[in-house]
Amino acid sequence: ERMSGSDTAQKTLGAAQRSENAQGSYVISRRFQSDLRGKSVVIIDDIATTGATLAACASILKEAGAVQVDCADRRKNRPRKGCVTV
Repeated sequence: ERMSGSDTAQKTLGAAQRSENAQGSYVISRRFQSDLRGKSVVIIDDIATTGATLAACASILKEAGAVQVDCADRRKNRPRKGCVTV
């Protein structure tokens, strides 16, 4: 769930700013937190330019108890390290 605190579009920022903007911008709804404990999760992003959004989301999923978080990028060109193209 995207928090409303940061509404700056990631695409308008450089790599360092994207990372800073993404940190703390996402939360997991309380009703889903217990569902994540011990689970493996896949995050699919439309375009993973720097991976900042994926990293921020993976971090909070792990904090909520996910044992493994894999990332995928739908973009067909320039796959990012740590992401698979789907």
